[in-house]
Amino acid sequence: MNRYLILLVFSFSLLLSCRPSYVESQLLDIESYIMERPDSALSVLESMDRNLLVKDGYRAHHALLHAMALDKNFIDVTDDSLALLAVDYYSECGPEKYYARSLYYLGVAYYNQNLYNKAIVELTRAETIATGVDSLYLAMIKSALSDTYAKCYNFNEEIEYLRESNHIFEKIGDLPHVYSTTLELIHSLYNQNITDEADALLEDLLLNDNVDGLIKNLCKSTQAFNIVFNHCYSEFNKALCIYDNMFDSEYQGWITIKDYWAWAYALNAVGRKEEAQILLISLLQKNPVPHLIGYI
Repeated sequence: MNRYLILLVFSFSLLLSCRPSYVESQLLDIESYIMERPDSALSVLESMDRNLLVKDGYRAHHALLHAMALDKNFIDVTDDSLALLAVDYYSECGPEKYYARSLYYLGVAYYNQNLYNKAIVELTRAETIATGVDSLYLAMIKSALSDTYAKCYNFNEEIEYLRESNHIFEKIGDLPHVYSTTLELIHSLYNQNITDEADALLEDLLLNDNVDGLIKNLCKSTQAFNIVFNHCYSEFNKALCIYDNMFDSEYQGWITIKDYWAWAYALNAVGRKEEAQILLISLLQKNPVPHLIGYI
């Protein structure tokens, strides 16, 4: 009888040891919804009792999730301590997926510090490790590399990495990122006067019934900005028509400051100088638009 009791106690102890701890379960739970609800994830992570993070693995996982939540909440982090803590642990203990993600956030931290060469080093390491392991982050890494190379005026690499990122997002069916990287690619191609490819991509988005109105209007504003940026004077009226229509739509809040300057430049160039002046005064007063409704 004692033998069976000992066996039962041993089995129960083994079962308990195999179950994830409360802290581990909480971290895994946060990871399950961090992409969809990053604000909630950040709140929970910042309110957690740090005294509960008694294991190196807990601290590394918490640091990685914290870096992720800050990034998903559009908070530009220049402190690399969170990412470094995660990198140090996952470089030794794995898994590779977490190691690649940690390197990605380290690269992002360097990018936010304007340390672009260091960012490229870490993002390239992340790219190597994420390949074949984490398609979503591989696409994000390539997109980040594109941004970083653009800051270094290496526009060939910028465009190539954007193409690769866009292709991976399309492959995994992440349509919001497909559309956003396509818009970035169109803008980059126009900047390098690769207009045929840019025009084709833009037309594909405009003709795609699955693309919502916001994306289509952003496509049009990109097209209008390119017309003005490249001084295609014969098409300035087309650009002005795009801006006028977008301003009258529900998407006027998505017109950027650079679009307003391009708009004013085109207005002045076609002789609508008074309207251009009103637009510029509004911009200088940091009050871009409301009182212009009905005038332009």
